[in-house]
Amino acid sequence: MKKIMGVLLFFMTAVVSYAQIKTFTYRKTVRVGYFYDDGFHAGQSDLRMKSGYGYDYYQAVSDYVPWDYEYVYGPWEEIYEKLLAGEVDIVADVSVTEERKSHMLFSALPMGEEHYYVFVPHGTDFVETGKNKGLNGKRFCVDKNSLEVSIFDQYIKENKINCEIIPCSGIAEKVSKLKWGEADGIISTDGLSSGGLKPVILIGSSDFNFAVNKNKPGLLEDLDYAMMNILEKNPGFNNSLKGKYFSDISINNDFSPEQSEWLAQHNIIKIGYRAESMPFSDYNRHTNSVDGLLKDLIDRSKNSENIMLVPVQYENNNAMANALRRGDIDCMFPVMDNIWLSEQLGYKQTHSLGTEKMALVFQGEYKGLSNYKRFGYTYGSPFQKVYMIEHRLAEDMIVFDRIEDSLKAIKNGYIDCIVINNSGWGYIKKNYPEFNNLETVVLDGTVGFSFAVSKDNFILLSILNNLLDRMDKSIINESLNKYSQLDYVYSIKDFFRHNTAFVSILAAFLIFVLLIVGHIIQRNSMQKKYLKFASEHDGLTGVYNRTGFYRISASKDEEKKEMCFAIVDIDDFKNINDTYGHEAGDKVLKFVAEELAHSVRANDKIIRYGGDEFLLMMYGLAEESKQVIELKAKYLNQRLQNPKRSIPAVTVSVGVAFSKNGYSKELFNRADEALYTTKKRGKSGITIHG
Repeated sequence: MKKIMGVLLFFMTAVVSYAQIKTFTYRKTVRVGYFYDDGFHAGQSDLRMKSGYGYDYYQAVSDYVPWDYEYVYGPWEEIYEKLLAGEVDIVADVSVTEERKSHMLFSALPMGEEHYYVFVPHGTDFVETGKNKGLNGKRFCVDKNSLEVSIFDQYIKENKINCEIIPCSGIAEKVSKLKWGEADGIISTDGLSSGGLKPVILIGSSDFNFAVNKNKPGLLEDLDYAMMNILEKNPGFNNSLKGKYFSDISINNDFSPEQSEWLAQHNIIKIGYRAESMPFSDYNRHTNSVDGLLKDLIDRSKNSENIMLVPVQYENNNAMANALRRGDIDCMFPVMDNIWLSEQLGYKQTHSLGTEKMALVFQGEYKGLSNYKRFGYTYGSPFQKVYMIEHRLAEDMIVFDRIEDSLKAIKNGYIDCIVINNSGWGYIKKNYPEFNNLETVVLDGTVGFSFAVSKDNFILLSILNNLLDRMDKSIINESLNKYSQLDYVYSIKDFFRHNTAFVSILAAFLIFVLLIVGHIIQRNSMQKKYLKFASEHDGLTGVYNRTGFYRISASKDEEKKEMCFAIVDIDDFKNINDTYGHEAGDKVLKFVAEELAHSVRANDKIIRYGGDEFLLMMYGLAEESKQVIELKAKYLNQRLQNPKRSIPAVTVSVGVAFSKNGYSKELFNRADEALYTTKKRGKSGITIHG
C-alpha cells in the first residue's frame, strides 16, 4: 500500500509542478551585451552564425520566457560600461562581487564555474608547468574591471611573486600586446579560445552569473524563473555546455623535465595488443605486422615524437594483463574504459581515446532485449562481458575462444546473441560474409577504449595522456571507419525494432503504470544485489575477493564467533605459470578453489586474497579441532597431487590459528607466522600456531 501511495504522490506532484508553469501575455526585446569571445559568443555581427556557451544559454532561457534578443557587440570593457549606463540589459559571464552588487543585479543561480590560468605562448620556457617561480620579473595582461585583477593580485601576493600587471580592455588587446612583445603572458579563464597559447598555472576559480541592469528587476525575475526550470530539468546543463565548448583546456601538455628524462631512458615503449580485435588491433599475416587503429597510432608517433612504439601480440586481454604485471610490456591496448575493471586487474587506464556504441547480434526477428537469455562472449574480451554485467543483460553467459565461434553458435541456435562494439561488427560484416544474414540492433549507452599501464608507472601514464590530449580525435574516428567500413543508417524500421518495449509501454502506460514502477523497484533491488555480489567475488574462481573479505571481517557478527582461520598458499605457483603458461595457471587456481570448497562447510568462507593465496574462515571450530584440520590439509594435498583433469599437480602450504572472539589482524598475523613455518619445513604441509 505504501508503494502505491508513493507512486500516486509522485504523479500528483508532477501534475502540480506542471500547473505552476508561468503563462505570459507579452514578449520582451532584451538587449544582450555580446562581448568578443569565440568560445562564449561566436558570431560578432547580425550576419554571422552564432554559437558558444553564452549564446546557447540565452537560447535555453528563451525556451521558458518570451524574450527576443537584440545583440550589442563590443569588447568586454565596453560592454561592461554599457551595462552600467543602461545601454544593454543583460551580460553573461560576470563574477559576483560586493562592489558590483551596488551597480547591477545578478541571477540567483550561477551559469557556471570558471578557472583562471596563466597563459603563455607555445614554446615559452621561462615557466615550467605548475611552478610559479618563473613569473618573477614578467609582465601579464588582465581584463580591467574583471575578477581576473583581484584573483591574480591575490595569487602573486600569497606566493610572493614580483611581476607587472597590465590592465587591458578585452582578449583582443591582451593578445595584441603579447604578440608585439609588450607582455610575457596573459591571465584568462578556461574559456580562452585563442590559438598559440597554453595554460601553465591555475591561479583560482569562481562562479559566474548573468548580470542585469539594475533598473530591470522584471527581467531578473524572468531570468531566475527560466534558469530554475533549466537546471531542474537538467542539473548537468552547465557542465554540458562547458564540455561542449571548453573541453580541450588542460594545463600544458608539453613534456615535463621528468617525462623527458624518462623518455630518454625508455625510448622504446612496448605495447601489448589483442589479436582479432579489429578495428582496434590485429596481426596482419600478409604484412607480418600490427593492423587496425593501433597501426595508425604507431605510424603517427613516428612523425611527431622521438619514441619507438613496438607492438607485441597477445591472444586475449588476460594474457596481456599478466604480461603487463610481469613487466614484459609497458602498456596494453585496447582496454575497456572502466575504472573498476582497471582496479580489479591491477592497471591504470589512460584518458579515453573515444567511445563506441554496442550492438546486439542475433538471428531472425528481433524479440526485445529482455527475451534473450543465453549470451555468448569471447574469452579475454572485456568489452563484451563487462558491458553485459553493467547492463544486466544475460542470465546465462557462454564463453568462446574466438568471435567467429560465438557467431556460429548463434546460427546453430546454441546461444541467442552476443554484444559487440559497432565498428567491430562492421569489420565482421566486411570480412566474414557467412555471417551477413545475422541481424543487429544498436544498444543504449557507449563503451570507451583506452591504453593501460602498470598501476605504479605514473610517468608513462602521464606521457601517454599528453600524447592523447594533443591528438585530433577525428583521426581516431577516421581510422575506425576505415577499418570497419560500415555506415549505419538508422531507419524507421530500426526505430520500431529498437524501441518495441518503449512503444508497448507507452501505449499501455495509464493502465500498467503501477505494475511498471513495481517492476523497476524489484529490478533495482536485484541490480544492487548483483553488483554487490560481483564486487565481492573473484571473477576467476567464484570465491570471495579482498573486498568481500574486508566486508566480512569488519562485520559486527564476526566479533564473537569462535573461529579457525587458515592461510593457504599454492607452492611454487610461479613455476607453473612459467612452465605450462598462464592458462594452465588459471585452471590450477580454479581447481584449488573447488577442492577448498569440498574441504569446508557451506557456511565457511573462502577468499582469494592474493594471486596464489587463499584464506579460510571456518566458524565454530575450537583448538580441539586441530586433528580434524590437519587431516583436511593432508587429504587436500593428496587430491591436488592427483588431479583427474589435465591440470598440473600442485601442493599447498597451510598456516592455521584459532580465535575465540572472531577475526582480528592479530589472528591473521599468527596464521601468517604458521604459514612461514610450513614453508621453511619444506612446503606441502600444515602448521598450527601455538
